[in-house]
Amino acid sequence: MTRSARPDGLEDTVAAITSLGEAAAIGRIEHALFGGDQRLVRLGRYEVIELIGAGAFGKVYRARDPQLARDVALKVLAVEHGRGADLLGEAQVMATVGHPNVAAIYDAGVVGDVVPPRVFFAMELVAGGNLRGWLATPRSGGEIVDVMRQAGRGIAAAHAAGIVHRDVKPENLLVGEDGRVRVVDFGLARALPAGAEASEG
Repeated sequence: MTRSARPDGLEDTVAAITSLGEAAAIGRIEHALFGGDQRLVRLGRYEVIELIGAGAFGKVYRARDPQLARDVALKVLAVEHGRGADLLGEAQVMATVGHPNVAAIYDAGVVGDVVPPRVFFAMELVAGGNLRGWLATPRSGGEIVDVMRQAGRGIAAAHAAGIVHRDVKPENLLVGEDGRVRVVDFGLARALPAGAEASEG
């Protein structure tokens, strides 16, 4: 029996329902990843691959930079969060540090052809996990001391550059598969006035 001869168009109905179900599922995935905006599958020159993290200040995606042929961590924040173009200050803060224990930032910009507009940062993609996950596996005292020493060096480098992170926590300390620690997410950082002393609290 051909498709057109199916009783009451059963096959067409099933196909339509299946198609709608797939579309709905895809839509839910797109909304979870990109806030319902399919254009964020590509952001500037970056090709978004997958969501790898989310927090109060935005989402982080694994993305491909075809120009430099490398994967990056692409942090995306919506301007409507109330911080506007000042969000680019995070990129400037990170770029002034330049230390092996601070995640490198490669690029930053504003994409205004989406609603709401987005600010994005392309950063070093660290293969590994955060400190909390790393500590979930039994570690020797020496390993823990080494990791904390590296984290301290990164934070000290930021201090030396006149930057206070203000949100140091296990989730913002990444431990790479190479054993190197990177301090990330300077979203709450502030620059100290010249000659000022940094203090916590």
